[in-house]
Amino acid sequence: MLNTALITLIMLATPGAPKAKPAHNTTCPGCGSAVTAKNPTATVRGQAYRFCCSHCGEMVQKNPDKFLAKDGTPKNAKR
Repeated sequence: MLNTALITLIMLATPGAPKAKPAHNTTCPGCGSAVTAKNPTATVRGQAYRFCCSHCGEMVQKNPDKFLAKDGTPKNAKR
């Protein structure tokens, strides 16, 4: 969890770094658990996502194609 928070803070604090789009997901892209605004966030491809835990955040950051559609929608999102 600390690693994900540090990565997010570094990305947001870097001058000239593009701002991530805010997180709006209610389901963890990694495992499908419910998430709220209190859960940790991580930025993947310029989009912030909420995750149930830091492990899921790291997992999605390492292999975003497995968990996110080309438009950035989590593959496990209900349609």
